[in-house]
Amino acid sequence: MTELPVTQGSTLYYATLTLPESIRLQVLLTHALHDEISRVPVTCSDPGVARIKLEWWREELLRYKNDQARHPLTRQLQSLPATGEISPERLLRLVDATEDQLLPEPLGTHNDWCEFIDAGPAQPWIITAALCGFSDKNTEDVLRDLIRYSVWVDLLQDVYPLAQRGRCYIPLDKLREYGINPSGITEDIHKENFRTLLREEYINSETMLASAYRDLPQGERRKLLPLLILCQLNRALCREVLESSLPDPALRTALTPLRRAWITWTTRLTNR
Repeated sequence: MTELPVTQGSTLYYATLTLPESIRLQVLLTHALHDEISRVPVTCSDPGVARIKLEWWREELLRYKNDQARHPLTRQLQSLPATGEISPERLLRLVDATEDQLLPEPLGTHNDWCEFIDAGPAQPWIITAALCGFSDKNTEDVLRDLIRYSVWVDLLQDVYPLAQRGRCYIPLDKLREYGINPSGITEDIHKENFRTLLREEYINSETMLASAYRDLPQGERRKLLPLLILCQLNRALCREVLESSLPDPALRTALTPLRRAWITWTTRLTNR
């Protein structure tokens, strides 16, 4: 049996538990590939070296397209039955979004934020929805919000260490609204207004996730159970952060494995 690239007890682990093994492997490999690519700016202190590595990934995805992959993850994907959902074009968006992280300029507006989220951290979950059979154009916006704000909750956990390195994914217009100087972000993250901004982001994310969960049509729920579990786990994480008198930028919050298992089980029962 192929060893699945997932950490036992993680959000991804629980969100994909209900999937058939063949689809689950495709989903997990897609997420593992995203993790491998998105790690490049974090592991390379030199932007020039990071760009060289990302260019290698562009070439690798072209090799994947031509059935000549070299990396263990793309080789595994290549060995699976062909699916149009895990296309080289979609995966290349991950590389482009990751390279954008090397730019010093903050995201300008909410629309810029949406484009970054959709092309980068949300892309594996968008592919997951397609692999699960989602095709309802009428509810595409609802599902997109569910995915966007789920991954945003995860990114919020990294806002502080990223800002320490001079990079923040909170849009420029929102930073200005809270009186935060984007060019001096490394100093402003220690101020109370930055903490207030983070709290509002968690509140807004929980509200948006609750709305998307409620508005997803009943007929789509069973096939999209992994996304519903993802949504409920991240809603619970938002509540955990807010109820603990956080966000404290220096701390990272996580649900216990037992609580994750309970949320997964109740979500499955509710959406049978």
